[in-house]
Amino acid sequence: MKEGIKIFITDDDPLFIKGFRLLFKFEDSIEIVGSARDGTEAMVLIKDKKPDIAVLDVEMPGKDGLTLLRELNENNFPVKVIFLTVHSDSQKFNEAISLNARGYVLKENYESEIVEAISNVSKGKTYYSRQLHGFLKNKSHGTEKRRRETPWNTTPLTTAITTRTS
Repeated sequence: MKEGIKIFITDDDPLFIKGFRLLFKFEDSIEIVGSARDGTEAMVLIKDKKPDIAVLDVEMPGKDGLTLLRELNENNFPVKVIFLTVHSDSQKFNEAISLNARGYVLKENYESEIVEAISNVSKGKTYYSRQLHGFLKNKSHGTEKRRRETPWNTTPLTTAITTRTS
């Protein structure tokens, strides 16, 4: 048995899971410790297998990947999550990021990006498919705009003081 980064994969497509396993068959630094085809099964097996990283599909029958990550967070389960998905829309991406997903890789690029994503995430970094970097820029520009519109020191107390001294 290999010793390395322990990975758990969840995807509703059994052929995809098989391909994922084959991709890492000869990768000494990565060990696939289990797989599931839906979020309900994955929750049980992730608790049992205790992987370092769970690679989840966003959309699956029953409990989807976003719901699974939400439950893992609520249970304070110490697993890092990378989403591996066909969804390249900002809504799913932003929801995954807000749930503290450490990576988001598009399936169309997974063969060329997943090893780097796993490596980054295992070191405490993040990884997002290159096509999604625009979402990060838009998200940060929106945050910066809100900061400019709302002064950092605007609280009920500072508003009351400012009003009295004006």
